[in-house]
Amino acid sequence: AEAANRVILRGLRRKLDENKKKWVEELHNVLWAYRTTPHSTTGENPFRLAYRTEAVIPVEIGEPSRRTEQPLDEEMNDEAL
Repeated sequence: AEAANRVILRGLRRKLDENKKKWVEELHNVLWAYRTTPHSTTGENPFRLAYRTEAVIPVEIGEPSRRTEQPLDEEMNDEAL
């Protein structure tokens, strides 16, 4: 636990060189980086060890995709099938 705390504090210090008052906003980013970075002793990241799956970055709602940009053309869809 002490080694993990040192890594997290080091990450916060790097992020906060300019503005020390923003540590609350940066804490989530530093913790995410720590939890998703493989550790040399295990070769795995803590997230994968805890949840047995890889971490997935959530996509922002409203992110355009081919599926949302074009309305469904049912006739063309039936022909393609």
